Amino acid sequence: MRRREFISLLAGAGVAWPFAAVAQQAGRTYRLGCLFPVTRDVTEKLGFFDELRRHGFIEDQNLTVEYRAYGTRPELISQYAAELVKAPVGLITATGEDAVRAAQQATRTIPIVALAADMLGSGFVNSWRGQMAIQRASVSSQATLTANDRTF
Repeated sequence: MRRREFISLLAGAGVAWPFAAVAQQAGRTYRLGCLFPVTRDVTEKLGFFDELRRHGFIEDQNLTVEYRAYGTRPELISQYAAELVKAPVGLITATGEDAVRAAQQATRTIPIVALAADMLGSGFVNSWRGQMAIQRASVSSQATLTANDRTF
């Protein structure tokens, strides 16, 4: 498996995991906020949404996605993070140190699933403790995401 495919798998599983950990409520629409450096038509993100569908979260049926791609314009990251909080969403997934920090600054109540090159070195997690970083991605003073931590 190539590195990008592996990262896509982790990111997809990381977002789907908290949603799948709670029973889906009939008739409920879940709101996901995405803060990524690439547009959603990139192969890695197509896999991300395929993984969500595989777990029963289907856009325009029971899932609404607020997607923000900052690309080569990092000055937009904070603005986009604030937009996601105002949307409002039940979960934010952010890729890259700047995006994760912007999401942290924008909210202390919405869980954040983070993916950065160095989760430990960036201070997003305190230790690995034998667990996947993606499960420990709700950072700093925010509660750690677990299956029983929060319903969305």
